[in-house]
Amino acid sequence: MKTLQFGLSLLATCLTAGVVSAGGLLDSATTAIAIDADGLVSLSDYPGGENPSLALDGDPNTKYLNFAGRGTGIIIPGATSSIVQSLQLLTANDAPERDPFTFTLYGTNDPITSADNSTGSAEAWTVIDAGYFFEDDTRFSLLPAVNLNNTTGFTSYRVDFPELRNNNAIFQVAEIGLYDALDGMDGLGTRIVGSPALAINNRWDSSYPGAEGPANLFDGNADTKYLNFGKQNSGLIVTPATSGNVAYMVITTANDAIERDPTSYELYGTNSAVISENDSDGNAEPWTLIKSGPLSLPTSRLTANAVEVDSNDVYASYKIVFPTLRNEGGANSMQIGDLQLLTPADRLAWAANGSTAGGTGTWSDFSPTWLDTGGNPVSWSSASKAVFGGGGGTVTVESAVTADEGFSFEADGYRVTSGTVTLAGPAAPLNAISVADSATATIDSVLSGTGGLAKTGSGRLVVGAANTLSGQTMISAGTLEVAHPDALGSTYVTVGNGATLAAAPGTALRSPSVIIDGGTFSAQSLVIDSTDGIASFAVRTGGLAGSTAVTIANGGRLSLADPLGLQDSRVTLNVGSLSVDEAGSRGLLNGSAVVLAIDTDGLVSRSDYPGGEYPDLALDGEYSTKYLNFGGAGSGIILPGFTSTVVRSVQILTADDAPERDPTTFTLYGTNDPITSADNSDGNSEAWTLIASGDFTTSDDRFSLLPAVNLTNESAYTSYRVDFPELRDNTVAMQVAEIGLFEGVDGLTGGSARFISGPALAIQSAPESRYPGAEGPANLIDSNANTKYLNFGKENAGVIVTPAVSSNVLNMVITTANDFDDRDPASYELYGTNDSIVSTNNSDGNAETWTLISSGSLTLPTERLAQATIPVNAVDAYSSYKVVFPTLRNGGTATSMQIADLQFAESALGGLLDLAAGAVNIAPGGITADELRADILAGRNGGAWDGVIGITSSVAAAAGGTRGVGYVVNPDGSAQVSFAAPGDVDLSGAVNVFDLVSVNSAGKYGTGAASDWSQGDFNYDGVTSVFDLVSVNTGGAYGQGTYFPTAPAPAGFGTAAAVPEPATWWLLAVGGGLAGLIRRRRAGEL
Repeated sequence: MKTLQFGLSLLATCLTAGVVSAGGLLDSATTAIAIDADGLVSLSDYPGGENPSLALDGDPNTKYLNFAGRGTGIIIPGATSSIVQSLQLLTANDAPERDPFTFTLYGTNDPITSADNSTGSAEAWTVIDAGYFFEDDTRFSLLPAVNLNNTTGFTSYRVDFPELRNNNAIFQVAEIGLYDALDGMDGLGTRIVGSPALAINNRWDSSYPGAEGPANLFDGNADTKYLNFGKQNSGLIVTPATSGNVAYMVITTANDAIERDPTSYELYGTNSAVISENDSDGNAEPWTLIKSGPLSLPTSRLTANAVEVDSNDVYASYKIVFPTLRNEGGANSMQIGDLQLLTPADRLAWAANGSTAGGTGTWSDFSPTWLDTGGNPVSWSSASKAVFGGGGGTVTVESAVTADEGFSFEADGYRVTSGTVTLAGPAAPLNAISVADSATATIDSVLSGTGGLAKTGSGRLVVGAANTLSGQTMISAGTLEVAHPDALGSTYVTVGNGATLAAAPGTALRSPSVIIDGGTFSAQSLVIDSTDGIASFAVRTGGLAGSTAVTIANGGRLSLADPLGLQDSRVTLNVGSLSVDEAGSRGLLNGSAVVLAIDTDGLVSRSDYPGGEYPDLALDGEYSTKYLNFGGAGSGIILPGFTSTVVRSVQILTADDAPERDPTTFTLYGTNDPITSADNSDGNSEAWTLIASGDFTTSDDRFSLLPAVNLTNESAYTSYRVDFPELRDNTVAMQVAEIGLFEGVDGLTGGSARFISGPALAIQSAPESRYPGAEGPANLIDSNANTKYLNFGKENAGVIVTPAVSSNVLNMVITTANDFDDRDPASYELYGTNDSIVSTNNSDGNAETWTLISSGSLTLPTERLAQATIPVNAVDAYSSYKVVFPTLRNGGTATSMQIADLQFAESALGGLLDLAAGAVNIAPGGITADELRADILAGRNGGAWDGVIGITSSVAAAAGGTRGVGYVVNPDGSAQVSFAAPGDVDLSGAVNVFDLVSVNSAGKYGTGAASDWSQGDFNYDGVTSVFDLVSVNTGGAYGQGTYFPTAPAPAGFGTAAAVPEPATWWLLAVGGGLAGLIRRRRAGEL
């Protein structure tokens, strides 16, 4: 490809090494605008106590607030015609950045039919005037009136506020005044007030945070990104400095939140001048669709992926729209990290003799063994695609060569051997190795590079060296045959629709992950083994060719759903034999374990306040000011003094807004030491004496003087400290308008002197450990990799876990979280204790006597939702364990520590088959009934279906006891094991009368005789009894049709609280039928 400046940041390593790849159209000279094809929308939303009518009520202490921010407005309906000649605002109580900066005033004589919180466009509106307001940081400020050039009367008016003082803020105003005379309130006119006022918002769906605009896509920095709150159909328009046709579009995933990744694209071109505005719908120009289709972006973060466009047409500007996202329900925006449009590469054709295509020869950087498109002999250039046509032959690589654009084998019979070929493209599709239909090509040279490779073309490619590739291997067509165990390098492999990954006879593959996504795996055997094989093998659709012998051991995992749970159908896998190595292992941690968040750093100060809301404002006697501390619960204040004073009561005045920030408890301390604590410290540099602690009365009223709290105190101190351990909502900031310490009882009403000193100091003291409410430590053992434990304590954060059963730990299994690999732990310390746990949640976890079991570095995979097994090999058993993570992968950029799941295995780790909602069919003789049952019992893990070894189902684990795993061994020795509802004897996907007949016919009910699933043992206790019937009843599937999901299963399939009547009928029918059958047999015996 032509050598142009690159915009893709992940190419930086190639550039610094002097390697030039595809020509990039996008660089710092490119102009870009954000768009969303959805057009205009309303984001209007306001709190119940801050509605639009409050902007017309004449009360400065109320306000109209709208979370939509810029573009917010108000409709003022009227009954009689009025001529508005001036407009005036009164600013609200706080946050000057929310003040409107510009306005547009409209009038109409139509009846008002627009709904509240709409765009307000249902009427025919006439523009009267537009302008801007004076800026004033003073609160409750009556801004100068804006006089209007208007002589037309209208019955109703609409005011839009397109710009705020900070367009990233929400909108608010205390009063909006429309007057029928000049000069607003100071004039001689009348204020126009209508009711009920309507909130509106009228803006393009496209919007982005100020620091995350579209220009970040080609700023050369992978840590920046473009984020658009428009979600679906958002995108951008780019105008490169240089025009060119597009061969590839390269997209780099952003740093976090995989649910925001686009999953489809539309690429358009135009040669018209771009007149669309930023954050518009981008449709002001005539656009030509170039290409569209699905996007399969990698789940790993900050990873490039290329889409082949192969366009011959040159355009001055391009528009890229992303119609869909990976998880539209869970995403609040669309985001990508980088974008590049690449021009086509030059093609160089192999010519061993320097004149005729094809043949046997030596490939070096200096020999003229290539032909350019004009047929001229040239030396190899890495910024080209290597084309092997003509007659086949052996191509011997002399030492090492670099190929930026991969290979194209257009003839049969080529073998590339010796030396090293570096595939230098940043993403797999740019490292495409294409093999023509019916052709076979072999590469025995070592393939290296960090961008992986893509197998394209319907022919067969054989790779036979110990390759050092990393990144992704994408097999989109034809066959990739692996003839060396390490030929895949450390790449994550995806086998696409209709493609095949094959292993040469006698070759066992090694890879961290293989996903069959519509393709086929073809081999005599499949070894899934985290120590010497494929660590994780997942099947979304597609399967195995022939009768493959499957062995799962040493932490290997076979899953019939991909790691993100993006399964869209039930997967059934056919195998020749199945061996799941249990190795006696058991997972210690399940839903019965007790888990506490800790951080060994102990107490810290997170005190921080805005410049205009500092602690002295709590002592200034002015109710409209306040002290706000972002440290939240545990915030406080130090009042330094010089003379000794006795404090006998405490009283506070609530601030102007947000009742949830009010303190609910206090602790008062005194000292006679000089004050040496710093502002925003923990306030513990002095020797403080506890005076009293107590509770405040709560009130939703603002500027409310709460009842004084009287103290039993006669000790005098020169300085005082007040801590507020609890707020009405401990997750928010703390604020208070006034804090009063009084020498007498009853506070302000007692008439005694108030203790006031200065300068006051902000303080806060709280445990370093803290986590969001939905991301607590219990998520580590909930059998759901899509949840996680996140601790803002960062380094030295961890957990204390108390399993239901004491045991020694041989392996610790950690699953990486869904995003932000910089938050991954990089080291660990594992401790054990047999003491009772007295440490509290979010403490330093050091209240017990702990014994160090193991410690060391952690090399967790950068792939998200991936497992790593850490050998611990503890000899001693403990009742509780403490896991501390002293370091993170990147402590400088990470805001927290996080992992998705944690498990302890009490012996050598075995293998795991996660059926999800699928099934495995096993050929005759491929497994015995006893082996299959033992594997299921290990994975069942007491009914939680969250075992770390054996056969389990993550879908059953999430179903709360209403689903499980069933199995059938047929007379010919074949078997099936499947995700199942209790009662589904034949694994048909429905529980019905045929299953009832099967259980009746087995004759095991109530006899105590050994029984299996096909005979009614649905709870795996070895017999068929009333407890199995109860499990059927709990499952609630009888008579309800198929229960097999065709989409990702919900977190639960129902509860036992409201069981459908047909399930109860099953319980009565089966119980009664079997009991009657047993009675008849006994009567016959008598």
